[in-house]
Amino acid sequence: MTAALSLERVTCTFSGARGRYTAVRDASLDVAAGEFVSVVGPTGCGKSTLLNVGAGLLAPSAGEVYVHGVPLQRVNPRASYMFQA
Repeated sequence: MTAALSLERVTCTFSGARGRYTAVRDASLDVAAGEFVSVVGPTGCGKSTLLNVGAGLLAPSAGEVYVHGVPLQRVNPRASYMFQA
């Protein structure tokens, strides 16, 4: 069965005032249709970055994102999202 959301070997690297940094490295995740998933971890570990990638708000530097087996090219129309602020 195809996952509702699939992140395959996702890496997100950013340029900042102190140089380049990697927020997420080589992360993979499959979420089945109807499955409830929590992403838990300390501040700065990449939780929000992964959520932004899955919602299509951020393109990964490397890796692939699929929604029901179809490559995600823009904002994920099947996702609901509430920002932190």
